[in-house]
Amino acid sequence: MRTVSKLLALTLISTVAHAQTPPLSTQVTFPSDFIQTLTFSPDGRTLALGGKSAYLWDLQDKPSPVLNLNSSVGHVGFQPDGRALLVLQKTGELHRLDLDTSKDLLLNTCCSTKGAQYTPDNRYLLSFYDRAAHLTDRKTQQDTVLAQKSHSTTAVWAVSPDGGHIAYLNSEGKVWLQPLLDGSKGQLFTQIPADVSSLTFSPDGLHLSVGTVKGTWDIPLSTLQPRLVHPALAVKLAYHPSGKVLAVMNTWRVHFLDTSTDKELGALGIFDSALNNLAFSPDGRWLALAPASHELNIYDTSSWGVWDSRFMPDLNVKDASVFVNGTYRPAEADGGYPVFSDVPVNLRFTSANMQDFTGTFTFKAGQSRVLSADLKPLKGSLMITTVPRGALVSINGEEKGKSPLKSSVNAGEVEYTVTLEDHLPVTAKVQVNGNATTELNVKLTELPGLKITSKPRGAQVYIGEALVCEATPCVVRNLTPGREDVTLKLEGYQDWHGKPVVPEVGKGELSVDLKRQ
Repeated sequence: MRTVSKLLALTLISTVAHAQTPPLSTQVTFPSDFIQTLTFSPDGRTLALGGKSAYLWDLQDKPSPVLNLNSSVGHVGFQPDGRALLVLQKTGELHRLDLDTSKDLLLNTCCSTKGAQYTPDNRYLLSFYDRAAHLTDRKTQQDTVLAQKSHSTTAVWAVSPDGGHIAYLNSEGKVWLQPLLDGSKGQLFTQIPADVSSLTFSPDGLHLSVGTVKGTWDIPLSTLQPRLVHPALAVKLAYHPSGKVLAVMNTWRVHFLDTSTDKELGALGIFDSALNNLAFSPDGRWLALAPASHELNIYDTSSWGVWDSRFMPDLNVKDASVFVNGTYRPAEADGGYPVFSDVPVNLRFTSANMQDFTGTFTFKAGQSRVLSADLKPLKGSLMITTVPRGALVSINGEEKGKSPLKSSVNAGEVEYTVTLEDHLPVTAKVQVNGNATTELNVKLTELPGLKITSKPRGAQVYIGEALVCEATPCVVRNLTPGREDVTLKLEGYQDWHGKPVVPEVGKGELSVDLKRQ
């Protein structure tokens, strides 16, 4: 049994018991199409649909096709920030549609893709092709093949809200759970029947639900011990965002389970045609249901809980990203964020080169709350070597010592200065990543000058009319490259005048034999 208070469970049961069938709010007809797949945008304002074409539906307007495709759509999914849409055709072509520019980019030019999704932090693309599950770093394009081969004919998968786990079907159709954050080994669940049709994580990321032809299974990530919670056929599973209700869709009906007791709270059905897909809006207000007909139904599920509380972050950085239950959430116009009341809400604040702030909070109904948090800088290391060695190194205006030198610094932009006698100083900025060492090799440029010797020794050296050396031999620096007027004077000897060449870099040499008067 899930850890939900008795009060919350009773409230939900009472609420749903009085309205076991959520009321139909909107019905849209697609005269020449059947909707196979659907998903809400992260802000809940747009519904992406896939049938013979891909559609976007601003819920205040009408659906409109956004891609001209030569085959039907098997999957649609938003980028976590809502600025792009993944569209996977049943022929295996994977498109990324930029919603700001309407630019369509074909992502897979090598292989037929069977499934794809961005991880919640938007860093990786999870995709299934060549009978393997691939995790591709979007910045470096480095591809990692996960431990278990994926199913050869179908892709059923789920990513946990925090991106810490990926679940998918292996080559034998068994459920494989792969941790991504801690480096631990994956888990294969052989006791669950192989005919798996749906995988989904609970909004808090603590449970994995598995839909099969023989029922719905719950896997707590704390114990990894599966248990059967509903014995009927499950074609598609979807959690209400509050985590209080699990929708179990079979061919003709949708069952609603109380996640704290596993009891059925109500149902939708029976429909005239089979059901294809369903999805809840992020705010918990709507349930979109796609029968295998020309209609798309939107039901009002607001009685099960909506975003009726909110918080305002008060952070020491201005560019922080906010994740609510593992999902990136843009701020509303006033800078606030709506959340569910009376259930634990996992929050994460992230900013470049700062340590994440994480916490779990519970908000009372109607509460507006200011959350203050200080994000601490990540630490990195800066390793500076110089040619020649022994230069004085300063970092962010503070002397640190002589090169070679390794210093711990706050991650981010760091300014360093390297100085060495008779060399041009170097001042520059470098980006230091957290939990990493940035290495620099600074080659110093020798100042232009002259090395002057005389026979006999001890002559004074003038550049123009300025005395620059009391007695030879000596090295004179900070000269202008080219020819300089040089005079050597020594008592009892004739003055020597000449215009030796001063090189652009480093020192030239001048050797003078003085003549007696």
